[in-house]
Amino acid sequence: MKPERDITLDELHNQNHDNPNSAWLAINGIVYDVASFLKSHPGGQTVILSVAGTDCTEAFHVYHPAWVEKTHLLGGVIPLLGRLADDAAVVVPHAGTFDFLVEDGAAHEGRGVAAG
Repeated sequence: MKPERDITLDELHNQNHDNPNSAWLAINGIVYDVASFLKSHPGGQTVILSVAGTDCTEAFHVYHPAWVEKTHLLGGVIPLLGRLADDAAVVVPHAGTFDFLVEDGAAHEGRGVAAG
């Protein structure tokens, strides 16, 4: 499915899309509503909600193998809403490591950022 509408960073960040009822995030310039996937996410819903309302492209690629993008995002498991508007720059929500995404101090099956 091809994204049909442009979504601005303002709409992504500032329109209350960071909660269990409306959890939008952008990955590779495409905006998804992951609310329906929160309870199924192997890393827990807190992980997703911590980056909801942002462009979390970098964090997504740090913690997921390529097949997740192919099956869940490109494969249509996660509903897509649109694409980031052309003037939207990629926004990484946090600099440095993504340790804040790991719940209860447990690594995400070895896909976390190496210490160093």
